[in-house]
Amino acid sequence: MARPLSPRVAAYARAAAQAFYNIEVSVGRQSRTALDEDTGLISTVFDTEFSGYSGPAKFWMSNDSQVVSVGDGDYSTVSTFISLPWDASPVPQLDEYVVITSSYEDPSLQDKVYRIVGVDGGGVVRAARRLQVASVSDNRDTRE
Repeated sequence: MARPLSPRVAAYARAAAQAFYNIEVSVGRQSRTALDEDTGLISTVFDTEFSGYSGPAKFWMSNDSQVVSVGDGDYSTVSTFISLPWDASPVPQLDEYVVITSSYEDPSLQDKVYRIVGVDGGGVVRAARRLQVASVSDNRDTRE
């Protein structure tokens, strides 16, 4: 039987994890998409009534990659994660969006949008809540 984790150890682990947070984020929900009649481009409209987590987080990628074969080509994929404080409230849900509002280390991340595709529990210590995310990238229909 596993021994319960002491509150002191959990507090230490959470403080250590938060020392490496390198971005500020805001979590939101998509309410609909909108078509710009003049340009023909589609944009995402976020639900202004929903108030998700806003605050510090950590942006990181896994060290391993996977090769996916599609047709005649091989494509390498890397998992991307955003870690939030364990007590972030409300707990983000699948298909919500994370907007990076500022980045301390990489200014090119600012204003990037990621869709949540997985929410992990945080492991034994529960130092951080790990979100697996997918980039919501520009394409020819959604360019600004």
